[in-house]
Amino acid sequence: MAKILFFAIASEITGINEINFQIKNEINVDKLWLELSFLFPKLIESKNNFRVAVDMVYVKNDFIVNDNSLIAIIPPVSGG
Repeated sequence: MAKILFFAIASEITGINEINFQIKNEINVDKLWLELSFLFPKLIESKNNFRVAVDMVYVKNDFIVNDNSLIAIIPPVSGG
């Protein structure tokens, strides 16, 4: 199973820090967002405010994820 980690405001929106998520076939990040929208409708409302990392690398929406992926939903980060 893939593991999805939710950071900061994403964790507040979902009410959890992480979830094990079965990906039956390889899907891209955009399709993953669609599937997550069924579980966490409020998260999808802010989709454009988040970045997605797969196996600790930021990826674009066409990146393919699979059932062994470690996926992180990361809010905007500011430096200081």
